[in-house]
Amino acid sequence: MEHKMSIVHNSFVSIKAGNKKVYMRLYDGKRQAVRPNDTIVFKDIQNGELMSANVESIHIFPTFNELYAYFPKNELGYGEHESANPTDMLAYFDQKDQVRHGVVGFIVTPVQ
Repeated sequence: MEHKMSIVHNSFVSIKAGNKKVYMRLYDGKRQAVRPNDTIVFKDIQNGELMSANVESIHIFPTFNELYAYFPKNELGYGEHESANPTDMLAYFDQKDQVRHGVVGFIVTPVQ
């Protein structure tokens, strides 16, 4: 099955380059429909560019705190000298929504 999702530019570029392996979102109704082996078509919100990625696996957590504790920072898209902090996600997702829906990390591989 194919799913369409918008994504911020930096994450788009990082997934496309194969650097970011985990696509993080709230585990709301739209994300609950995604299954392993599905395809996500990402749309870069900055320039409209499209990219397809295969969903390898799905990891569900109560909040981004647990998700960040589970994955190595490089798989989340952070560089070697950057600090990975789950509060970074508050710029996109309210803490109340995290508690209400939970969060998900999709392990994705771009389709070349």
